Amino acid sequence: MLRQLFTFVLVVASVLAPFGVFAQNNLGCRLRSVTVTVADAKGKPVTGLTANSFQGQFRGQPVRIHHARMTSGSPRFVVALDISGSMERSLRPSGIAWTIAGNAIESAPPGSAVGLILFNEKIGLRIGLTQDRAALLEELKAAMTTKGIIKGRTAIRDAVMEAVAMLGRPRPGDVIYLITDGGDNMSWTKESEFTMAVATSGARIFGVLFADLFPTTPEEREGPGLMSGLSKMSGGITVVWSSNLTPGGRRTLDSLLRRLYFDMQNYYELMVELPAEIDKPHDWKLHVVDDHGRKLSRYEVFYPRTLAPCPSTVQTNGVTR
Repeated sequence: MLRQLFTFVLVVASVLAPFGVFAQNNLGCRLRSVTVTVADAKGKPVTGLTANSFQGQFRGQPVRIHHARMTSGSPRFVVALDISGSMERSLRPSGIAWTIAGNAIESAPPGSAVGLILFNEKIGLRIGLTQDRAALLEELKAAMTTKGIIKGRTAIRDAVMEAVAMLGRPRPGDVIYLITDGGDNMSWTKESEFTMAVATSGARIFGVLFADLFPTTPEEREGPGLMSGLSKMSGGITVVWSSNLTPGGRRTLDSLLRRLYFDMQNYYELMVELPAEIDKPHDWKLHVVDDHGRKLSRYEVFYPRTLAPCPSTVQTNGVTR
């Protein structure tokens, strides 16, 4: 009997407004661009919203929404594939994890720059942003046939930090695409450093999480919560998958991935003005409202729950940008 588990966690990343905007408006980090996805009760994207359709709150005070526009872009993204020992079943020759990574590279929109990271407890392969899809696929194919490559423990946070460094200066729509079985048992990155780096990078974390229906290890039990938390903090979709890849299962997974790719490329950009400066990472609220300012419960708003300070320089993996 086919068993499958999938969950969507649609949230959207905070993207820092260009630094010139801060200087021109004398608002410092209070003025910033935020990327938002809105879905109806069936999960379908909602279009046609304006700035008046949104209502925000930060530390109990209203957030001013200056404008909202729907964007279809060609984001930069980094594919980060977990090659730790616990991924062996999904990474056997021609396994589904390799297929998903290759499909992500092939599905990148024209003009997008794509990077590739293979990681376990260390970074095994790092290829910087490029538009050469063929070269990336060749590197992926070579790794797939390398004996002994699938081994070690898992350092998800360290891999995300490497991807943040690869992306460099934030651009709207940036994506980090994690393919993993979740659980982090080897990262050296401190939690506070990680939260600050991801929130200020503006990169949205999307992912495919391979999870057992009956997890037995602490890492397996931690996986869904960790990936959900990364999505809520940064933005994107996490698809949690537990299934044998029968023809029916493959069709379901293909459908989920198409939805994932769509949300990578289509989103609202909101210019928001916070009522106060941010001195440390802090959560805020955002809703869709009607003409009378009443919250519309039939819509779900997916947005960066955590906003971070906007320092003039951001240090990532020891590199100041």
